[in-house]
Amino acid sequence: MNTKTIKFDLNKYKLYEKIKAKQGDTKSRFLLFQLLDGSIPFNLTNRSVRAYMVKPDGKEIFNDLIINNYSLGYCTLELTNQVLAVSGTVKIELMVTEEDKKLTSSVFELEVVKSINSEKSIVSTNEFTALLNGLASLSEYDNYKNSVKSMEINKADKAKVEEKFGEVYEQLDNIKNEIIKPKLKLGKVHIPEDLKVLPLNIYKVDDFNFQTDFKVANIFDFKNCTEIFIGNNTNGSNNGLSASSPISLKTFINNFKNGTYGGQKNFILTVIVPIFKNSDYAVFDNLDCNILLRSGSINNFTWCHSGYTNNIGYSSFTYENGVYKTTVTKASVTIVDVVNYVNTDNFGMPKPYRKVDKSSLLNERGSFSQEIIDGVNTIYINPYSEDKIENFNLVANIKLIDITIAPNRTFIMQNIGLNAYSYALRGSSITSYFYGVNCKYNRSPKNSFTIEGKFTSININSISSYPNLDCFAYTTTDRNSLGVEINCKGYGAGLYKYSNGEQNNWSNNGSTAHDGMKMLRIGCSYWDCEGGIVVDADDCYSITIGCKATNVLESCTGQKCGFRVYNTSGVTPINKKYFIECYSNGKNIEYDFMCTDDTYILDLQGGNKISGNPINLLGWGE
Repeated sequence: MNTKTIKFDLNKYKLYEKIKAKQGDTKSRFLLFQLLDGSIPFNLTNRSVRAYMVKPDGKEIFNDLIINNYSLGYCTLELTNQVLAVSGTVKIELMVTEEDKKLTSSVFELEVVKSINSEKSIVSTNEFTALLNGLASLSEYDNYKNSVKSMEINKADKAKVEEKFGEVYEQLDNIKNEIIKPKLKLGKVHIPEDLKVLPLNIYKVDDFNFQTDFKVANIFDFKNCTEIFIGNNTNGSNNGLSASSPISLKTFINNFKNGTYGGQKNFILTVIVPIFKNSDYAVFDNLDCNILLRSGSINNFTWCHSGYTNNIGYSSFTYENGVYKTTVTKASVTIVDVVNYVNTDNFGMPKPYRKVDKSSLLNERGSFSQEIIDGVNTIYINPYSEDKIENFNLVANIKLIDITIAPNRTFIMQNIGLNAYSYALRGSSITSYFYGVNCKYNRSPKNSFTIEGKFTSININSISSYPNLDCFAYTTTDRNSLGVEINCKGYGAGLYKYSNGEQNNWSNNGSTAHDGMKMLRIGCSYWDCEGGIVVDADDCYSITIGCKATNVLESCTGQKCGFRVYNTSGVTPINKKYFIECYSNGKNIEYDFMCTDDTYILDLQGGNKISGNPINLLGWGE
């Protein structure tokens, strides 16, 4: 008998120790584990330990471990003849259970060395001794069932007994389904090689709970950069080199083009105000530099606000006939929204207001109207009861920032909010990199967040809400463009439409990619959309991991689905699509997952309404 002792910390993502065994050995090889919680023995009192294994030929094994010492965490796994039936790599995951609680280890590998007499080895099959052991414990019930037929017993007692054992059988079936069903493992999430441009790692902490080690410092040269301070109150004598001498974004752009900063290629643009509404329209048109646009305000977040006071001008609000009103200086300016950045929803997003006729204003809280009579431009607001009128800002259809990212350049936004009409974003090459880190994208007559052209776009911990069309939208002229969303949220697509924007009610999505591009989502949530919640079109290379989609709006006349992928009609598809451990359920959802024949799925949760013929995976990246 050969016993190998292994110390195994259940908190670590990887077991680095190499394990080998010989093909065809029988009842002679064992692995003695000491399970650890850090450096402390993992107590196995009242717990069971099992091993789920996948052999090189895809056959599965689910076997019990023998617990040798409960308090010190020692347990033994026998390498049965089925474990060693096929040479190659066996993937193993340990599972510790206690009542309805379950803890799984990282996946580790056993190398089965080929035997020279392998032609005489047994036929490889599945092996589920853990389940057989559980079923064997019910043999007492089987014997009872046979004997009860010939016995006169109280019918009520018989019913109680059979009900009890029926519940046990049902629990065992549930356990079998839960254990054998492949799942996304805890620890580092596998990212395919063709997406390895990402400067980060992603870790699964729990179901639908992911963390990333991303840092802006990993992609931006803080040591060799120039910091420029950006503000609202600027004048010609300011140089932007201190918070007391801020300049506008447009001034920075002009200075860069004029050679003011010499050969510097890395800039931090620190916006020192919580609401940025400078009157200068800033066009970042393929600037040959890397830019980090970040908030430096007192609350560490800045909203970029279109419809700046300097340009449109409006008076203080006064209360009149049950509503508040103000007069806009320019009669020609159309006010498309009113925004309160102070009293927000649970995700820090402004509550949407509807633009209505003045005659309807008193009947609808959270509304506003505009009236232009004899050159006088008046705005009326009927605020929610919890909103203070002094916190409102008027939004005009005036753009504040226009960004085109040059090839081999990076534009980062950190702790920045973009309001409706305030920006445009595009890339010139797949090496045009955009990062949105802890950003917020609020409303739009089209898409709240959108990027066009050729690009690599990565949003991390960002939120998008209440557009007329899509919360996150990607269109491209290059199939190699990449969109990434990690721990993002998108909601309310099509719910509060601007009257002067897109008005369709069939395809307003939480997130959508087009034109056969690459799309990766991990740990995101999307809900309350007037269309398919997550939709990738035109044969996108789509990977969605650990994401949730809930609730389609009743007004939707299109596909009422949680997740959907589809190919271009009449064009041979070339890309695979993946739904890994995703959840779909909620109101008005007719299909949870709408799949193509080249869609691969693993551990889908929530509803079970699936269309198409997806292919089941045994694991992800293993």
